[in-house]
Amino acid sequence: RLQPYKQMARPPAWLVFRLRALVAAFVSVRSAAGQALDSCDASQACRRGTFDFALGQFYEGRDGSADRQIERLTDGLESSSDGTRRLGESELLNTGAHIIGDAGTVHQGEIFFATFDSDGAILRYDAAEQRLVQELRLGSKGGHFFSAVVGLASQHLLLGTAGMPGRILTVQTNPLEHISTLDLAAELGGVVALAVDGDSVIALLGRSPAHMMLFSVNSTGQLSPVSTLLLGEDVEIASPASPNFLDRPRKLAYVATTAGCFHRVSYGSGSLVRDDWGLQCNEEVRGFFGLALDSQLQVAIVVATTPYRQLLTVSLRSGLVLRTLPLSKDVAYVTNIFVADPDTPGVDAAQAIVVAQSRKGIPILLQVDLRNDDPKSSWGLVAGGLCDEYSWTEDSRILYVGEYDTEKKVFPTRFTGCVWIPRGRHATGAVLGGSRLYVVTERLRCTTCTLEETFFGSDTKFCIEEHEDYRAPSAVCGQEQHNTRKMVWARSLSKEQLQHLTNQLYGAVNASVIEFSIGQITTTGQLAAVKLPSIATRRFIPGHFLLLGVVALSWRSET
Repeated sequence: RLQPYKQMARPPAWLVFRLRALVAAFVSVRSAAGQALDSCDASQACRRGTFDFALGQFYEGRDGSADRQIERLTDGLESSSDGTRRLGESELLNTGAHIIGDAGTVHQGEIFFATFDSDGAILRYDAAEQRLVQELRLGSKGGHFFSAVVGLASQHLLLGTAGMPGRILTVQTNPLEHISTLDLAAELGGVVALAVDGDSVIALLGRSPAHMMLFSVNSTGQLSPVSTLLLGEDVEIASPASPNFLDRPRKLAYVATTAGCFHRVSYGSGSLVRDDWGLQCNEEVRGFFGLALDSQLQVAIVVATTPYRQLLTVSLRSGLVLRTLPLSKDVAYVTNIFVADPDTPGVDAAQAIVVAQSRKGIPILLQVDLRNDDPKSSWGLVAGGLCDEYSWTEDSRILYVGEYDTEKKVFPTRFTGCVWIPRGRHATGAVLGGSRLYVVTERLRCTTCTLEETFFGSDTKFCIEEHEDYRAPSAVCGQEQHNTRKMVWARSLSKEQLQHLTNQLYGAVNASVIEFSIGQITTTGQLAAVKLPSIATRRFIPGHFLLLGVVALSWRSET
């Protein structure tokens, strides 16, 4: 039934061109592979014709470092919309220790971070260029394991320590210089949070029973204790807290505890006293941390961990829970909670921002519009990374049908997914300054193994040649267990206990800062992320045949 060869029509010119290009590409690749294989001699550990050797040749021949490869992919891809979006990332910095929670601030146009380390350091960053300007070590001044940083009206910072006994250090900002250290009573525990209102400083102390302290501060940053309030015998304040726990127009401070209670304290009279409802406890939800409030709307947000993880909206007028929002797996590890400053131009003051680490392996922001009575319809997620799209098919493209196993070509469904890049970024803390949010990440080293060997007498393999890669899905991130450092949120431990738990002697940490621009919710009810489109072919039918089919169907319908 087939036509004789001599009667077959000549193939279309476009098909001939594509076949010639395919043959030329095949010859070129084969020639390059042959040259690479020929370059191996007996002295090299070269496995000819294997995938690991080809992968090794790729990494050895790539242009630039692994970080430079990510920069080239992301150049010009950031969204230019008015919504919240990722702007960029700073260079890697070897901090040696984590920067945890609210241990940072934006003060007079510069960013300051403090490390959670026995020999704690204050880092001064240039906000415009994301560049480290100065570092000051404060371990010899009592600066161990910094947990809170706040800026004063003058050129001074206050730094709180997490270990017992707690300390508050005063540091000059430009240049960085230690001014003084104030020792707190050992029974008060470490500092959970600090906040400033004019010449008043309020400190939350985390050891049970928890206390709140009021200090006065002069123009040189010197602190003087004014008042201390015991919040309760069995009360404990969990970290991370938030620097937004003051209602400054009304001179009120709010505290959320792990037992599920809210405390309302007045500090305007020069002493700390309970105000109005004073104490409000909830029996249904517990495990509170991270209270941040909006003084205009008179609401606060707080995270609850029991009976499940959820974001609560609380009325400041009554202390009662108004609304709840369950937290998804994209908000798996919360590090910070903020409410946008109402005095910031261009920023919606009713936006609550939760900084977290997603199970996708990237930092992520949860943004909630506090003006909406139903937060379930007024939230959005913003990715701290990019979606590197890939695609695949699962079914066979050739089927054998009939009695004679005739080949039949099919076009199976093509699926798409994301590899979230850059890999190896784990959020540990953040600071909010105006319309900019700076998220600190632990920079884990990610590598792809290109050559393995087996242990003698077993099938276990170990890698002997690896290359850094922050894009490949097969890359493994992390370091040896004995070199890892744990993040500790407890504020009732001694310096020696913190040294042991954080692997002070053998651990090391690299860090980087990811910058976000805060605006409106980018995409309501879902995750917003910049996508690197896959280059895989999605059109399996050539355009000429597709056009011919459309014309034929149109002609048939007319006749």
